[in-house]
Amino acid sequence: MNKFMTTVEMLDGTIYGPVRVLYADKMKCERAARANEWDLTRDEITLRGFLSWAALTRTGEITMPYEAFIDQVADIAADSVTPEESDPTQAA
Repeated sequence: MNKFMTTVEMLDGTIYGPVRVLYADKMKCERAARANEWDLTRDEITLRGFLSWAALTRTGEITMPYEAFIDQVADIAADSVTPEESDPTQAA
């Protein structure tokens, strides 16, 4: 099974991640999308930002509210990786 990983660079140069986006983060994002009328098929950048925020708050890496987080993000990279790619103990 592929894992959805996200890495966030903040304006101050801080890098968070890579951190795995879990099902709970996706469910939180879906609820927020409905409440904010985001289009799950078109608002990819918004959804990627929310998923990153959800994963980072779940892991305790950040505690800031979503809007404050978005204002401080320089860029977000998100990738689906195979289990072999995400486990550095696996031989190439």
